[in-house]
Amino acid sequence: ALPAPPGASASASLPSPPETPPCRRTTVFYFLLGTGILLPWNAVLSAADHFLRTCPPSIEYEIASAYCWTLLAVTAVVLPLPFSGGRCSSSSRVRMVCGYSLMSASCVALALAYRPSRSAVLLLCVSVGAGDAIAQSGLFVAAAR
Repeated sequence: ALPAPPGASASASLPSPPETPPCRRTTVFYFLLGTGILLPWNAVLSAADHFLRTCPPSIEYEIASAYCWTLLAVTAVVLPLPFSGGRCSSSSRVRMVCGYSLMSASCVALALAYRPSRSAVLLLCVSVGAGDAIAQSGLFVAAAR
């Protein structure tokens, strides 16, 4: 280190400790939220073998179609709705909370169903897709601001 100029105190020449940038915490937070969006779909997809045994024949295609078409339709309806407020507005938070809650409740219902009917499995997959679309619309808008 360079010596301090005459008349300057010794503490003035010491560098201050670096602050933890808020960007790192934000990145971790959004990483966890993004992972939370992916987990319900992966849970439904991983359980397709179980549903194949309980709801024959071949339900995998129907599960994927129910989820993806619902995701597309709800995104087309929800995304154009206006957001109010600043960076992470209350409306984006409400969308995230509602979406994550719907996905969580649907996954729990799928897990607790002992011998679900084919229509019950598809209905719960539709609700997971709807919750995913709602949560994504809130999360992506909050992350973009």
